[in-house]
Amino acid sequence: MARTTIPAELVATNAIQGTLIADNAITAVHIATNAVSGTLVADNAITSTHIAQNNVTATQILQNTITVTQIADSAIETAKINNDAVTQAKIADDAVGPDQLAANAVVSASIANGTIVEADMADNAVTLAKMASLARGKIIVGDSAGDPSALAIGSNGTVLKSDGTDVSWGAAGGTTINSNADNRVITGSGTANTLEGESGLTYNGSTLAVTGAITSDSTVTSLTNFNSTSGNDLRLNAGSANRDIFMQVNGTTHMTVQGSTGSVGINETSPDFSGFGSNGGGLELDDVGSSFTAVKVSQGSTGNLYLAASTGAGYLWQHSNSPLIIGTNNAERIRIQDGTGRVGINATGIAYSSSEKLSLYNDNFGFGIKASYYAMGCWVVEGSGTYISFAYGSGGAGGGGITFSGASTSYTSASDYRLKENVDYTWDATTRLKQLKPCRFNWISDNSNTLQDGFLAHEVSSVVPEAISGEKDAVYTAEEAQEAPNTAEGDAKIQALDNAKLVPLLVKTIQELEARITVLEG
Repeated sequence: MARTTIPAELVATNAIQGTLIADNAITAVHIATNAVSGTLVADNAITSTHIAQNNVTATQILQNTITVTQIADSAIETAKINNDAVTQAKIADDAVGPDQLAANAVVSASIANGTIVEADMADNAVTLAKMASLARGKIIVGDSAGDPSALAIGSNGTVLKSDGTDVSWGAAGGTTINSNADNRVITGSGTANTLEGESGLTYNGSTLAVTGAITSDSTVTSLTNFNSTSGNDLRLNAGSANRDIFMQVNGTTHMTVQGSTGSVGINETSPDFSGFGSNGGGLELDDVGSSFTAVKVSQGSTGNLYLAASTGAGYLWQHSNSPLIIGTNNAERIRIQDGTGRVGINATGIAYSSSEKLSLYNDNFGFGIKASYYAMGCWVVEGSGTYISFAYGSGGAGGGGITFSGASTSYTSASDYRLKENVDYTWDATTRLKQLKPCRFNWISDNSNTLQDGFLAHEVSSVVPEAISGEKDAVYTAEEAQEAPNTAEGDAKIQALDNAKLVPLLVKTIQELEARITVLEG
């Protein structure tokens, strides 16, 4: 059935009562816009379900309407708080702790005067950089009450002194700094500087000098940082009373300068040179209970020279495989060559083979020189004269000698049959002798040109070669020149003639001629 609308003019005022309206008959379409006013809404009729989301704005909320009960816990965030909105009155007592303070937040203006006490300062927190500047020359000392006090600068030339309780400035130049002699200092100025209490020890800024006797209680226990610049001296002077100077370590004397002789003793308090010369002084090293005492002069790894002494012996010792050289007038005179033990006298270059050595030995008031199998000896036998002997080999083969006394001189060579073999008596001496060419000559080095009788060595060598040493026109090679003193490469190697070896030839020739004469006469 079609819906019928009753015009409003047909409805009498107040004719429609609530009893005439069915439940849920009035809907939103029956209510005109803005028709429902506040007077038509029952108290508490509008609940949270009747309010759309985000429909309540600040204009719908009365001032002071929202209280603590309307604010949920933790609902207010930092963004909801205006700048400078939190005042001192809004901060509870003791609410701000170390965690609420930003780094470097507390500045000097935030600290009340007189509020930092000793308990608020860490140990060793106050350094020199945090202390106020002092006037030049002032130092901080404790006053009579134990409080810190700034000691003003002293007058020129004064020194800081202590009376055992306080410190103060006092006059220099003999002022008693401390009555304890072990703690004395140098005082004064210019040339008047002295060890406090001791006029014998002076220091003028460049020289420390002991000029007189020092009393027994004035032992200097420590000297450090003394510089002796060019033109200045560092001196220890015991005066003119033959006083000794001692240097000690840990109460033990390790060096002595003897006043009477000037002798120096190391680990020796009384150096003694009575067994040498006139006891004029020197350097003595004591063994300090050890079995060996030495002075070492060292240069690099091979130049180690020792002057040493042990029980029953003295040493001049080259420890490395290097020469030991003795010289005079800045020149080498004697050399003991490296590890071979070869010896040279007035020869700087020793070029013998490793098996050859030079040795000197005593034998009946004489000496001997030996190099490998070659030997020469010179000695005196009481009542028999003086002997010079020459030998080759252990049996003395090829040897000989010179014997001389006050009456005569004789020359000998070894001729014992026990040294010989292949003996022949049947050789032709006359034929050989006739091949010799005696001549007259003078020596080139003889300015007098004195003529002599003799032979030329190279001419004799073809007839009696055993009488000749060397070869004609021979010269020294470079290697040979190194072994021969005062010889250079290319120098002539001189031939020599042993005239004694011609004597047997002459004797045999005379015998042969005498036999021929006998036959002719017969």
